[in-house]
Amino acid sequence: MSVEREANVYQLKEIIENRALKPPAMPSDPDATANLQYSGGTTGVSKAAVLSHRNLVSNAYQVQSWFTGMEEGKEVELAALPFFHVFGLTVCMNFGILAGAAQVLVRNPKGS
Repeated sequence: MSVEREANVYQLKEIIENRALKPPAMPSDPDATANLQYSGGTTGVSKAAVLSHRNLVSNAYQVQSWFTGMEEGKEVELAALPFFHVFGLTVCMNFGILAGAAQVLVRNPKGS
């Protein structure tokens, strides 16, 4: 399936292929901190949960286990959840990347 693109839409694959710089060295420790995920939790007081690279990759693979029969690189994902929320980060962004899916981002899922 092909998704029509406007002039201001970029594909990550194209950006990577056309880059001139070497990518930065990445940490080799899967337990290194990858993200500080802020949450109000049950108290409403903001606090950070430390997520490692292993956490994020494991979560993406857990989501993948629920989606059988997908064709890597041929799927289109509607990403209607904000990536700053852990559900949107895991299910929409990270799983979409793992699946090689085209992602359609919804700017404001609640409407205008």
